[in-house]
Order: sequence, then structure tokens, then C-alpha cells
Amino acid sequence: MKTTLRFSLLILVAAGIAALFTLGAATAVGSYKAEKSVTRGFDAKDVVADILPPPMYLIELRLLLSTAVEGTVQASVAQQEFKRLVGEYNDRIQFWKDNPPYGLEKQLLGAQHDAGQKFITAAESVLASAAKGDREATQAAMKTAHGLYLEHRAGVDSTVSVASAFATDAIHSYHRTSEELIWLVALVFVGATTGLVVLGAWVLRSVLRTTGGEPTEVARIANAVAEGDLTVHVVVRQGDTTSVMAAMEQMCCKLRELVVQVSASSERIASDSLQIANGNHDLSVRTEQQSANLQQTASAMDQFSGTVQTSAENARVATQLAVSASGVAQRGASVVSNVVSTMEDISISSRRIGEITSVIDSIAFQTNILALNAAVEAARAGEQGRGFAVVAAEVRTLAQRSAGAAKEISSLISQSVNGVKIGTQLVADAGVTMKDIVEQVQRVTDLIGEISNATAEQTKGVGLVSTAVNQLDSATQQNASLVEESAAAADGLKTDAEELVRLMGYFRVK
Repeated sequence: MKTTLRFSLLILVAAGIAALFTLGAATAVGSYKAEKSVTRGFDAKDVVADILPPPMYLIELRLLLSTAVEGTVQASVAQQEFKRLVGEYNDRIQFWKDNPPYGLEKQLLGAQHDAGQKFITAAESVLASAAKGDREATQAAMKTAHGLYLEHRAGVDSTVSVASAFATDAIHSYHRTSEELIWLVALVFVGATTGLVVLGAWVLRSVLRTTGGEPTEVARIANAVAEGDLTVHVVVRQGDTTSVMAAMEQMCCKLRELVVQVSASSERIASDSLQIANGNHDLSVRTEQQSANLQQTASAMDQFSGTVQTSAENARVATQLAVSASGVAQRGASVVSNVVSTMEDISISSRRIGEITSVIDSIAFQTNILALNAAVEAARAGEQGRGFAVVAAEVRTLAQRSAGAAKEISSLISQSVNGVKIGTQLVADAGVTMKDIVEQVQRVTDLIGEISNATAEQTKGVGLVSTAVNQLDSATQQNASLVEESAAAADGLKTDAEELVRLMGYFRVK
């Protein structure tokens, strides 16, 4: 069973009125019960006041004095009872000081309390005299205490009169407040009920004006649109352009137009995507062929680059060998130069040795002459100079042998000097030849270096060409991959367009 908005709001208003009535009734009953409870409370207080002697009315103390003076109570017992009664009185005085009674402070803690304090002092004197057994002092003190008790009682009567009047006024005020509360609750109930009825009517009218119809009708139209039925009929009041029903009508019209347009566009997209997919397929085949040709070119360039690099490596090795040969020739020239220098040093040393040999020959000649002179002198000396003559003969023999050796050395030195001169000339000629060899080797080195540089430049150029071809091949492969992806995307677009056409068939526009 479908419930209308009007019926729902009526139920809501009725429930609110029932709640207000229940609240008012509960308030009235509670006020009545509270009034009864307060009245019973006051009655109970009155009963307790009538039955029990209050601690702040010292009538028990006055009775205690009478019994003590008459002797019916022992003095020690009277003293203990006196302390108990005074303690209760002081406790209540302290309580009312801590919690002063509203409107009764002056009566309760004023003249009544002052008279009570004086009576307690006088009563203490009476009990002290009674304890000593002094009857005259006890009678005199009793007379004074009785007068102070009468003053205290007068204060108590005055306080009771004021408190009774205050309690009567409080009870009457409470009764008036309870009656006023009941009337106030009744007025609030009537006002709230009227307000709920008016508010319910206004809300109902406002909701119906906003929705343009019952919410159930709005839900029915929304469900039909959700199921793809755009031909649903929407009833709109004349002149209604702002309600939900009017918006639903506009929505259905716009959706019908949109679905028709999207369906037509989907069919066109499906046809165009088919053409795009076929074109991408042809482009993919041609791109793959171009990529294969570029791969062959790149392979040939790689082989040519390898050959050029091998030639460059051989030129580099030849350059290194030429440089090494040039270095060896230069070292050979340096060695020849050192040999020439050494030969010149040998020639100089030979000449020096010849000079020394000449000196040795001259010394040997002079020694020979001296030995002859010594032999002559020894012959003159006869037997005495015979030993000296033998020595002179040995010296002459040594001098002759030294002269002979010096001649042989001089002859050898002369031959050596001649050989050194010839060797020096030959070494000089060899030095010139080595210099020519070094120059020729240097020229060969320079030529091979130029060949190596040219080959390196050629290798670099070939490498750049090979790199360019490889990059072109990579770009072509990427293009082929992109073309394949584009073809796949076109196929996917075609499938999506077909699916979109199928989905748009979900909506009914006719």
C-alpha cells in the first residue's frame, strides 16, 4: 500500500499533538502530585514539631533545672544532661549559621539566640549551686534563670509566628504557581497544536509545490528513466516551471534529444573507426617493409664501418712501428755520435801515451848514461868498486830494456792512432748515413700518420652515417610499433563504438 505525502504529514501532525497532550497531562499530574507531596511534607514537619521538643527551644533545659532543684535528679546526671542539651543547641545554631533560613535570619539568630545564650549561662549557675547544696543560692539563681527563660520563650514564640506566616505564604505561592503552570501548559498545548496544524499545512503545500506532484509519482518517473524508458509521460501543472516534475519533463526531453544524437554519432564513429583500422593496417605493412630495408642498410654500414676500423687500426699499428723505427734510428745515430766522441778520446789518450813513452825513453837513455858513468867509476875504484860495478851493470841492463819497451809501445801507439783515425772517419760516415736514415724514417712516419688521421676521420664519418642509419631504423621500428598500436586502438575504437551503439539501444525514444 502506497502512502501519500498528505497522509504522512497528517500522521506526523497528529503524533505531535498527541505528544504535546501527553506532555501537558504529565505536567499537570506531576504538578498535582508535587503539590500533594509538599503539603504532606509540611504536615509531617508540623507533626514532628508538635511531638518532639526542638533543640533550639530550651524547654528541656528548663525542665532539667526544675528536677535538679527539686532533687529528683542527681547533680552529676543533671550536669551530663545539661552538656548534651547545650551541645545539640550549639550544633543547630552552627547549622543555621552555615545555612541561613531565608527571611528568618534575624528572628532565629537574633534576640531569640541572645536570650537563649543568657539562659544557658544562668542554668549553668543553677546547676553549680545545686551541686554544692546551697539552696538559697540555687533559688536565687533559679529565679534569674526563669526570667531569662521567659525572654527566650518570647523570642521563640515570635520566631514561630513569623515562620508560620512565611510557611503559609510559601504554600499559597506554591499553589498559585501550580495553577499557573497548569494554565501555561494548556496554553502551550493549544498554541503548539495550532502551530503544528499550520506548519503541517504549509509544509504539505510547499512540498507539493516543489515536487509538482506526489513523491510516489516522481519515483515512478525516475525508475522509468533509469530503465531506459524516455517515452514516459510526465504530468505538469499549467504554468509550473520550477517543480521537480517540470524538471523531470525537461530532463526526459533533453535526454531523448541527446540519446538520438549520441546514437547517430556512435554509428558514424563505428564507420570511421573501421576505415581508420584498414588504413592503419596498410600503413603498418608498408612501415614494416621500410624497416626491413633499413635494417639491411644498417647491416651493410656496420660491415663497412668494421672494414674501415680495421684499416684504421692497421694504419695506427704501422704508425707505431714507424715511430718505433725512427726512435731506433735516432738511438743508433746517438750511439754513432757517442762512438765518434769515444774514438776522439782514444786518439787523444794515445797521443798522451806517446808523449809519456817519449819521456820514459828519455829517462831510460839518461839512466843508461848514468850507468856507464858508474861503471867507469867502479873500474877506477878497483876491488872496492866491483860490487858497485855489478849494480851499475844491472841498472844499465834495466835502462836498456825500458828503452826497448818504450820503443815497442811507441810503435804500437802509432799504429793505434792510425787505426783510431781510420775508425773515426768510418764512424763519421756511419753517422751521416744514420742521419739520412732517421730523416727517411721520419718522412715515412709522417706519411703513415697522415694516412692514419685520414682513416680515423673516415672511420668517424662512417660511424656517424651508421649511427644515423641505426637511428632511422629505430625510428622506423618505433613508427611501425606506433602504427600497430594505432591499428589496435582503431580496432578497439571500432569495438567500443559498436558497444556504444548497442548500449544506446537500451534507451527507448519512440
